[in-house]
Amino acid sequence: MRDDKFIHRTFFIVFFFSIFCSFNFLPFISAEVQPVIGVFIIAYGTVQILLNLKLSSTSFSIVIFLFFLAPSFVIGVLTKASNGITIFFYLIGPAVFCYFYKYFGFLQKKHLVIILTVFFIVSIIQAISPDAINGIINPIFEKIIKRGRLGFYGGGRGVGVLYSEPAHAAKYIFLLSVLLITMIISPKLFHDINTHYNKKNIFLVFMLVVCIFLNKSASLYATYLILLFFYLFFYFLSANVNRLLSFFIIAPMLLFAVYVFILFGGYNFLPERLSGIMNSFLEVRKDFSLDDLQYFGSIRIISVIAGYAGAFIEPLGVGLGNGGDEIFQIMEKVGFNTNAISFLTSQDVEFLKPNAYGAQISLDAGILGFVIVMSFTIYLLSKINTATKTHCFFSSLLALSIFQILFFSTTTVTAPWMTLALSLFALKRLKR
Repeated sequence: MRDDKFIHRTFFIVFFFSIFCSFNFLPFISAEVQPVIGVFIIAYGTVQILLNLKLSSTSFSIVIFLFFLAPSFVIGVLTKASNGITIFFYLIGPAVFCYFYKYFGFLQKKHLVIILTVFFIVSIIQAISPDAINGIINPIFEKIIKRGRLGFYGGGRGVGVLYSEPAHAAKYIFLLSVLLITMIISPKLFHDINTHYNKKNIFLVFMLVVCIFLNKSASLYATYLILLFFYLFFYFLSANVNRLLSFFIIAPMLLFAVYVFILFGGYNFLPERLSGIMNSFLEVRKDFSLDDLQYFGSIRIISVIAGYAGAFIEPLGVGLGNGGDEIFQIMEKVGFNTNAISFLTSQDVEFLKPNAYGAQISLDAGILGFVIVMSFTIYLLSKINTATKTHCFFSSLLALSIFQILFFSTTTVTAPWMTLALSLFALKRLKR
């Protein structure tokens, strides 16, 4: 009973700082996302293990994970002693996952209301703030949140809320979306009897839609589309005659609609960021090269490719913490021309990490890192359940979370670990 009271009191604190994790708590490090709450979770988990002298299955998995990283840890520390801190960055995501997988049942609707209200108010302020005010406030704001600012980011990008850029904010807007959907379709997952959704909560949906509109991130739109793709895939995978017939009728119609949409330039009516990406594709499709990938995700896609390739180019790994320095050589070996990538030539970039958790581990730890990432992926995919539409939704969220961790999330971004925890938590409780 005491434990439950303690968890009730602390859950919102952990939830709040797991979402608002871009405050510049440690100005002396380069990381823009600083989920220091993860350090407290790691410390709490370590104390619990030492007191109980017992490993849960998730704790045991983390021990195996550390064992696989041990050789690259030694290489990294021998190169530079400060590289040792990198191990904590790699543990933050799994620690956040372990906490929420165990305690997501304590989430209350009022928690979601508070977080969404903050997003909504800050987004509105940033969108309407005049340039004269922005010029005064932004130098201060950037000290609180690295690269944070009032106003739109330009280039078709929207507001960043309390994050360093709109793309970071997009990950947490998406997280709030799936939490709201979960409360609508499966309110019994949570202990709070007031979690049930009702018509009065339509304002929550309104606030969320406004945040999505003002964020304008292409990655956010893409994330919703990928989630929909996974949902439809799992829905039709649960084969029965009606679903298969629906698939064979709907799929050709959708493909034809997309073809007509592109043929008549319908993409020009998409949000600016999406139409820009589509135009970039049409411009380079006839003479495409590896370097043209920069037009579809800046340096992100290129860095992820280099990260995974690094596991095979440097089988022993470059050493924990060394990936940011060695990635440029890996890019050249893969076939990229670093002098033709505008992100690298337009600014003085001396350190660059792959924009994906799995790619960073593969680059730093080599084949051992790649093996642990793939083992983790296969195990999680085995948890997919398509028995009902609700199961399909959480299975699609599980698949999306894996996709983000593998291809679109740095080590300190907590959002995909929270959606992963939510999906597994829900699939486990739905079995009961």
